[in-house]
Amino acid sequence: MATPPLIVRAHAKVNLDFRILGARSDGYHEVSTVLQSLALGDEIELHEREGPFTLTCDEPSVAADATNLVWRAAARLGAALGLSLDGLAVGLRKRIPARAGLGGGSADAGAILRLLAQRWRVAPDDPVLPGVAGELGADVPFFLVGGTALATGRGDLIQPLADLPEHQVLVVLPPFGISTQDAYTWLDAASIPPHEDASDARAEGRAYALPELVGPTFRLGSSTAGPAWSRLLPQLRNDLEAIVTARHPEIGTAVGALRAAGALLAIMTGSGSAVVGLFRADADMEEACRSLGPTVSRPGWRLLRTKTIGRQTYEASLLAETS
Repeated sequence: MATPPLIVRAHAKVNLDFRILGARSDGYHEVSTVLQSLALGDEIELHEREGPFTLTCDEPSVAADATNLVWRAAARLGAALGLSLDGLAVGLRKRIPARAGLGGGSADAGAILRLLAQRWRVAPDDPVLPGVAGELGADVPFFLVGGTALATGRGDLIQPLADLPEHQVLVVLPPFGISTQDAYTWLDAASIPPHEDASDARAEGRAYALPELVGPTFRLGSSTAGPAWSRLLPQLRNDLEAIVTARHPEIGTAVGALRAAGALLAIMTGSGSAVVGLFRADADMEEACRSLGPTVSRPGWRLLRTKTIGRQTYEASLLAETS
């Protein structure tokens, strides 16, 4: 009898806040961003079969070869542990839109790292996992942790935060994607000076813009999470949003429409192109869907309904199940 496949979920993320603190000498940018996991996610299956490692994907536009981040993640972890990928096959079911700022490829990489760690009996807190994740991309280390977290450095230094209370999330998807490289190229061309307090923030390892949320001691505890988040949501922003909107005004239109529809937070996530709105209740989100009709009725526009998830739910989804 064939061994049943192991299955995990690879959850999307949104940036609740995204600050660019300046350019780094290694070619990256110093950032401070609050990341949040969503229920929306891809699905990854790990099969045991004879023969060399293979990867399949149900999305034809996604390369299922050694250039895919899932393949690269598996290969790097195997190399780090001195283990072969032969006899393993991975199936990827894509649900996270690409080039939208939702972290689809990085989410898949983080999920396969955790899945293979279970398969090879590597502890979730083994330093080999964040080490490999950081080599794959700045976003990948977050997907080993999930929930609500502060990311600093290139975005690869992760500090878990008290979970944002559950919110309904409406994702507005334009008919175009935006590459992270393009967004940062536009930012550099704009020659925007770094924030005055960026150097202090880097020195203290904190998000300078969110003094109530985080600091040298990361004071936000579970007992104050609700009130603190309620105060902070209106203050959050994305430093790339204006840069991207200057080239794609539709982004700004979508943000404005979500705010007018009553979103507690309306923001472009990551480098775009997705725009998200947070709502307290499902009824509020459904009302917003109706009011957004003129904005999203144009060809190619889409709405996705999802919700935020906490770290406990995220962790549970990374514990492999059998089909």
